[in-house]
Amino acid sequence: MCAITPWEFEKDYSPAWRDVVRHFRWTPDLEELAKTYLRHMLQIPEGAVIPPFITVHECFAPLSAYARRVREVQEELRDLGVNATHVIMTSDEEDERWWDEVSAQGWLRINHTRENTEERFGDWGPWYMVVLDAVVQSLGVGFVGTDRSTFSIMARRRVIDWNGGVSRMVMWGRANADDH
Repeated sequence: MCAITPWEFEKDYSPAWRDVVRHFRWTPDLEELAKTYLRHMLQIPEGAVIPPFITVHECFAPLSAYARRVREVQEELRDLGVNATHVIMTSDEEDERWWDEVSAQGWLRINHTRENTEERFGDWGPWYMVVLDAVVQSLGVGFVGTDRSTFSIMARRRVIDWNGGVSRMVMWGRANADDH
């Protein structure tokens, strides 16, 4: 839905976001489940306060572009007095070598295999994986996403409007698209 131009959902003037969707919230049970997953990832006890973190939604662009944008978000958050050292990557990438590169950055991931998400939720398992990624993204103080990705646009809007957070989008589609 748009009022003036396609893709306006990511713009501040978007009536669909401003007047409707930004007021949507996760169910309390779903948010608590996402916080449980976060505590497992961060290796903190159940009920402990979750420290500030940045989430990343990756597709298309090289990992180095996301790393640069994460550093920018961390710097801007530090200027605001927030030290977000934890970075959580979300992606539907299945190549474990790629995930090894993510780990080499010192970043974490939601490990749905270890959490038994599919088995736990049966036929709904695949949907829970996607939705839990979105909930975790929305709980962060920072977000780095992929330009023109609906999933990233929604996460960016949630982090900024729900949490007063900071965000960057990685450009893609041609060589050196995100150079700046």
